Amino acid sequence: MDALAFQAVLVPYAPSVDWPAEPVVRTIAVREDQTLEQLHEALRIAFGWADPHMYAFWMSGKWWDGESVRYQTPFELDPDDENTRSGRVAIADLGLRKG
Repeated sequence: MDALAFQAVLVPYAPSVDWPAEPVVRTIAVREDQTLEQLHEALRIAFGWADPHMYAFWMSGKWWDGESVRYQTPFELDPDDENTRSGRVAIADLGLRKG
């Protein structure tokens, strides 16, 4: 299987807190046969988060896009909800393209 590189950017946002001028960036590689849940776990480790986090991936690339297909934390939500299938969808099946 081929490996894919993902660049994740944490853009600071909190109106009452002074944040660094630059966002925090991590680049990781995952295999095409790995799932979005596994991508999330790799990101969690890359950013140094010690405990589980809820997550969501919007396929439009727009945060909280109500019209977009999304994949989110499967163990926190209704297991029958099609949006919670991140643990079963291989990255290769998403039709992603560079950029």
